[in-house]
Amino acid sequence: MARKPNPELQEKVAALKREQILQAARSVFAEKGFHRATIKEIAARAGVADGTVYNYFANKNALLLGLLDWINQSDRRESDFQQLQEGNTEAFVREYTRQRFAFLGGEGLKLFQAILPEILANAELRSLYREKIIAPTFASADHILLPLLRGQDPARSLEIDQAKLILRLEAALMVGLIVLRIIGDDHLEAYWDKAPDLVADFMLSAFGLLEPTQVEPAQAEPAQATPTPKSALESAPKTTKRAAKKAAKKATQKLEEPV
Repeated sequence: MARKPNPELQEKVAALKREQILQAARSVFAEKGFHRATIKEIAARAGVADGTVYNYFANKNALLLGLLDWINQSDRRESDFQQLQEGNTEAFVREYTRQRFAFLGGEGLKLFQAILPEILANAELRSLYREKIIAPTFASADHILLPLLRGQDPARSLEIDQAKLILRLEAALMVGLIVLRIIGDDHLEAYWDKAPDLVADFMLSAFGLLEPTQVEPAQAEPAQATPTPKSALESAPKTTKRAAKKAAKKATQKLEEPV
């Protein structure tokens, strides 16, 4: 009697096979770029038949979309966002930003460099990327993060549209820094390890969650005693003093002479 297929086991095997193909595609695309890479090479690198790749990905665009999903870390995004509900807001934002920078600046950098031109040039891929990956990611962030980041204090709470814009500015800042690093900015490369905290500072400050640094006021110099004003004679040069004394003496003598 034939065994009944185990749906759970089949799902796990399919997930492993899909990941195996994506891992091979990451390697081939990073080495050769999108256009020079072929399904045949990817299948050989994955150790599967060409047809097996097509069982999981209809074409190269679908394969590339899978890689963009991997760069986005979509499978862990919602669980990452939900961690904010369980801990300190500032600590979460800093740790999340550092993790994304470490991933995009390390393992994901070469792949992002290889596929970025195709994202910009391929309108169909760009539309799918926005629909399947970017839009769901922002929807999740808007739903989970915004209520916590905006806070409960009405006096400090941002308008919802402004808060959504801040999330998108933070994402754009991160992607822009990645592109600048790919271009080869020496200063950014030298201080790359400082970038995550600066981006986190931007986001926290924009939401009013980062208090401005308290700067100790400078100690005032002790007030100088105001000197007692001197008479014109006292403050005059010595030669002037002598002349003034002689004139005063002559005036006195004339007053004493008999009329």
